Amino acid sequence: MFTWEILCMIKEEYGVTYSYSYITRLLRSEFNAKFAKPYPKDYRQNPHYKSSFYLKLYHIFKKYNLKYDIKTESIINLDTNEPFLIFSFDESAFQFTANNVHVWSLYKPKIEIDTIHLQCKVAGAYSLCKNGKDDLVFLENSTKESIAYCLKSLREKNPIDEIILLIDNFTSHISTLVKEKAEELNITLCYLPSYSPQLQPEEKIWKDNKREIASFKVNTISNYPKLKKRKKRNY
Repeated sequence: MFTWEILCMIKEEYGVTYSYSYITRLLRSEFNAKFAKPYPKDYRQNPHYKSSFYLKLYHIFKKYNLKYDIKTESIINLDTNEPFLIFSFDESAFQFTANNVHVWSLYKPKIEIDTIHLQCKVAGAYSLCKNGKDDLVFLENSTKESIAYCLKSLREKNPIDEIILLIDNFTSHISTLVKEKAEELNITLCYLPSYSPQLQPEEKIWKDNKREIASFKVNTISNYPKLKKRKKRNY
């Protein structure tokens, strides 16, 4: 804070005032400050949500004797020396509207508002390991039967290795049917702490997907598969 202290001393000693733009530049360049909306905090969230989640993951790794191999970017079961996959599972409903796209412009742009309100509900399982195969399922609803089908689809895409699935506490996700289906398919469900979406890596992928498809005009839901993002990101 040395630079800031000097500015305060100059102001006191010589009565100097600083413009808003100068203070803004100073905060960005000298203090690496960010100008953005504060991150919303849910009052229902457990203050120790991160540590409780990490502890849960630790117990899973200890139970199956797992280790992350940095060289191969994969999780290995030390007992069998076989890969152990970990996926981020989440659902999202895409609203196809074109008026939420941010653009750079040297003149006042014309805004075309898409009044067609189509919603597309999808469930995605994205691999956090290099050797896992992602899965995207289009859903009509979020019932326990639909989620059980998603687990089956994920297992068909990844038939050999054991799977850990990071999943939230939505009603259908914690149902007995889904838990039984996961056990049948040899999928370990790792539930995230309640009201903690920031621990779900897939939330960032959904955000990028929504930003990308917002610039397209979609007339039917069947067009969405052509627009979905195929590029994997490392988080």
